[in-house]
Amino acid sequence: MKARLGTKTIAVILCAAMLALALSCGAGVALLAGYGYLAGAESYVEMDTATTAAGDSGYPTVSGAAPSFTAQKEMVPAMDAVTYLNTAPVATAGVLYGYHGWLYAGIALGLLLFGVLLVYLCAAAGRTTGSQVIRPGGLNRVPLDLYTIVWAVGAVSAGALVWQTIEYDLDVPTVLLLFVVYLASLLTVGYLFAISAQAKAGEGYWWKNSLLVWIVNGIGKAVRWTVGKLVRFFTRVYNVLPMAWQWLLTGMVLFLLLAVGVATRRAGVTLFAVILYFAAIFYGTYCFGKLRRAARAMGRGNLNAKVSPKLMTGAFLEFSEDLNALGDAALVAAQQQTKSEHMKAELITNVSHDLKTPLTSIINYIDLLQRAESPEQAQSYLEVLSRQSARMKKLIEDLVELSKASTGNLQADIQDLDASETVNQALGEFADKFTAAGLTPVVNLPETPVRMLADGRLAWRVMSNLFSNVVKYAMPGTRIYIDVVPLELAVTISVKNVSREALNLGAEELMERFVRGDTSRNTEGSGLGLNIAKSLMELQNGQLQLLVDGDLFKATLFFPRSEQKSIE
Repeated sequence: MKARLGTKTIAVILCAAMLALALSCGAGVALLAGYGYLAGAESYVEMDTATTAAGDSGYPTVSGAAPSFTAQKEMVPAMDAVTYLNTAPVATAGVLYGYHGWLYAGIALGLLLFGVLLVYLCAAAGRTTGSQVIRPGGLNRVPLDLYTIVWAVGAVSAGALVWQTIEYDLDVPTVLLLFVVYLASLLTVGYLFAISAQAKAGEGYWWKNSLLVWIVNGIGKAVRWTVGKLVRFFTRVYNVLPMAWQWLLTGMVLFLLLAVGVATRRAGVTLFAVILYFAAIFYGTYCFGKLRRAARAMGRGNLNAKVSPKLMTGAFLEFSEDLNALGDAALVAAQQQTKSEHMKAELITNVSHDLKTPLTSIINYIDLLQRAESPEQAQSYLEVLSRQSARMKKLIEDLVELSKASTGNLQADIQDLDASETVNQALGEFADKFTAAGLTPVVNLPETPVRMLADGRLAWRVMSNLFSNVVKYAMPGTRIYIDVVPLELAVTISVKNVSREALNLGAEELMERFVRGDTSRNTEGSGLGLNIAKSLMELQNGQLQLLVDGDLFKATLFFPRSEQKSIE
């Protein structure tokens, strides 16, 4: 059942009003029954007789009618105290006596409407328009135990005020008493409304939302926070101590506890100290066992073996962390060694292959040259010999240069150079090769000169290696984009082209030694060009970055600017 907030508010107000009506009428009936309805007839007959008999005294009387309230108060000394009890309640009962039928009707009507409205409120409690979720809101979220205390105090206070007013004839206006009764009724309806909403919410909402649970949880959090701080403090102090002092301190504490138990002849303390003593021995044995098993596994080659830090503390925890770090370092070293061995074997294979190919050609063509049948044929054989010998020479030079660059035996002469001029010189050397390969350079240079720090010879060699790769692997009929961009701390020279063959290798793999853009190795070259360029850039305090995106290949050179000696 869904209801708007305004409808619920009106229902609460009306429900409280009906309860207040029933309570007020019930109070009137109770008062009438106590003083007027049961003994009212006899009291008024006797009071009328006494009044008539006292007519000579000057009291105003009307035969057959009840005296006024003032007359009753003046007649109290002449009346029987046991019969009339208190003049004010009797007078009130006398006033209500003629309306006792309406009082019963008011009780019935108030209780009926109160019940109907209360059923409606209980059905609509916790529901909002447009939502099927029952969620207490507003005052319905007040903890029920707090609500119970407030309701009990309010109801008892209101009842006591009404009772004291009637019993002791307090000078309290009737309107104020009715207002107090209404407030107590409103508090009661709200209390029942909140109980219904929180009970319907389910999942123990009324209990979890109680003030008692809030207090208990707050105390629990405070205790846990305090204990946790103390434990962490003492644990930190304990862990700082060397292992020998940790065991010595533990042994001293256990010994003192055992001594106290024996000295005071307390069996419980002594037994507790003995249990702690054996627990410490068992704990130390357990931790040493875990460390020993992990160390033995690592010693046998299982470098993935780890020591679980669970249930470990102090020196044992530090030892486990050190042992795990040692295992990780050994694993990395083993992987690097395996990779180095693999690269060494691949280096030997590739060098053997690249040297064997031109050498075989040289040997074969020398034999053919010796049996040449004509000068023209001999000339063609000589051209092949020249080309293959130059190829072998280039490979040997690359190997020597790579060896020098890798071992640091190659020195760089850093100078202040013009980046645009360096690019133009390299382009001039490769203009014919670009034309022969069907490639069109597109150069973007800054309008003003940009100075960079580099070795002219090494920078030209790097550019030469990049352009050689472009000539070998770029798709014919495409453009090569060469950009010079000045940055705050560096000058970048980028070369971008589209590859003729599909690039199945990543940027890192392309910069390894003896790796070519075509895995079939159909093109000439040693596969050392990018690796040498990377080493030469590092010698000049620069960087070489590669980007491979599909068939797009981009190489970017970072040179320090002349105002900055190194790249941060």
